[in-house]
Amino acid sequence: MRASVSATSLGREVRTVHAEIYEHPRTRFAASFLGDANFLRGRAEGDAVVVDGLGPVRTIASLGSGDTTLAVRPDKMRLAMPDESHDGNRIEGTVTQRVFSGTSVTYILATPAGPFRTFE
Repeated sequence: MRASVSATSLGREVRTVHAEIYEHPRTRFAASFLGDANFLRGRAEGDAVVVDGLGPVRTIASLGSGDTTLAVRPDKMRLAMPDESHDGNRIEGTVTQRVFSGTSVTYILATPAGPFRTFE
């Protein structure tokens, strides 16, 4: 099932925003409604969210300051060995489960911020 939300004007569709909501949800409900997400509670400080156990997690836009919840999509993560270089955020964890699902494998990781789900 594909979900989308459309903006309308006088009965005509102006734009379909399902991709925009998926990539940049404004609420936890919107993030969970349109797909899987790992949620991290923290404190926004400019272009990062400081998460207990992880430290600062950089974001693509400035969030101002204050308590917030960060949604991390499993499809935006990749597994890497500890010695591999990276150019983004890094969350260290231990794979605790591996579930083969036909066309993909889902991994559950234990991290200092709690369990994380990703797949490949």
